[in-house]
Amino acid sequence: MNRYVLQRISVPMIVMAQDDAQRAESVLSTARKLLEETSTKQGELTRESVRLENTIKQLKSEVEPLTKRLEQIRQEATDVERRRDTAKADAQQADSDLSAAQKLLQETFVKQGVLARESARLEEMLERLKKEKEALEKALGHLEGQQPKSLTGGQ
Repeated sequence: MNRYVLQRISVPMIVMAQDDAQRAESVLSTARKLLEETSTKQGELTRESVRLENTIKQLKSEVEPLTKRLEQIRQEATDVERRRDTAKADAQQADSDLSAAQKLLQETFVKQGVLARESARLEEMLERLKKEKEALEKALGHLEGQQPKSLTGGQ
């Protein structure tokens, strides 16, 4: 450089330039540290991302059979509910049938009692009629024995 130019550069300017250079060096050093930290964090995040992706793949493979089993259980629950509803309806029908059978049985017992009384009454009547018949037959036999022999047969 030319002497004139060098002379014009003053010491304060050189100090300022040195300060600026030190600040620039400091900023550059800080930027390098940040870059290094960022690079380290990026590596950690990349490894964590890979680990999480592998975990997700594993979980997906575990979820698939569980989802199928859940669907199977839901179907089984639907079948059980349907069978329960059918059994409930059958039980209600059986209760209704039982009530009807009990009513019919009660009516049968009442009719049986009526028929037993009627049968006893008829048996008593039959015995009385038999006795009356025997008495009438005896009386008829006695009357026949008292009647004169036939008029035409005795001549």
